[in-house]
Amino acid sequence: MSENLKDVLTNGGFTLEPTFEPILAPSDIVKKLDNYVIGQEKAKKALATTICYHALICTHNKQPAHKIEFELKKSNLVLIGSSGSGKTFLVETLGRILNRKVLIVDISSFTSSGYVGRDTESILKEAMELCNNNEEEFGRMIIFLDEIDKIAAGSDSSGVNSTKVQSQLLKLIEGQDERMMTDHLDRVKEGGSFISTRNILWIFGGAFSMLLEEKRSQVGVNKKSMGFADYSNESTDESIKIEQEDLVKYGLSRELVGRMGQIELLSDLTREDFYNIMTKPVDSLVKQYAHMGKLASVNLSLTESEIWDIVDKAMKLKVGARALKSVCEEHLRARMYF
Repeated sequence: MSENLKDVLTNGGFTLEPTFEPILAPSDIVKKLDNYVIGQEKAKKALATTICYHALICTHNKQPAHKIEFELKKSNLVLIGSSGSGKTFLVETLGRILNRKVLIVDISSFTSSGYVGRDTESILKEAMELCNNNEEEFGRMIIFLDEIDKIAAGSDSSGVNSTKVQSQLLKLIEGQDERMMTDHLDRVKEGGSFISTRNILWIFGGAFSMLLEEKRSQVGVNKKSMGFADYSNESTDESIKIEQEDLVKYGLSRELVGRMGQIELLSDLTREDFYNIMTKPVDSLVKQYAHMGKLASVNLSLTESEIWDIVDKAMKLKVGARALKSVCEEHLRARMYF
């Protein structure tokens, strides 16, 4: 733990026992993320700051009432970016380096009744299953609600129940001390067990394509919106600012948006980003295949020209960096056979 955080954990003469050890400073977390995530510096800093202060808030609030004058309110984070820009990968990597369980939820499949799609109550059931019913692990989870823009009222993919889903989701993330578990049919069980949702960190993700197009047109940024880009002028989204009011106008309820603290915009990936993702992380595809080649006594090393060829083919698939794995596999398939 950083020395400055040791000082923070001392309050009024009482030493606070950390809820989530170790509590790392945001800069330490970013350094760990840098080993695996290329680019998206602002998003990495936002994630690191959110998770650090979330841990400190939970630690503070855990103390007996006579030790603290007031309870600190936790804040959640919104990650906005085109498909393939790395929202899910960022959250998954954060959980991995901090040894936290992470549940990825596609919220667009949820309905208010649960008959056609899934009910929001099932999120807790899935979370507990992921934690093997360990309530301590559950209490320190990160739950990433992706495609949050798809339940905005009036969006192309939202149903008539989008407002009700938002309302149910709001109740879920409010941090109630205890909430009833569900049965195998995702229904609330009478007399069932109770679990605490108070310390869960909720992170929201979405493309918000129409909103981004509008914002980019306002600042004169000409970009494609599928998680990749080939810019002639190397323009970025740094001049774009998305406010909470923008999300309300987009169709999210003011109450739900009020639970969303910081809003961070991820940049689309450039050709150089694709190359760096292929080569720079400690677990990059280039290093992985080279190592597998050594294990199998075959040559799976990639030349510079091969890497750039893979990058260009992956970009054409228009699904972001996730395409690199499949293109790389196809490129090396013949050499992998022995």
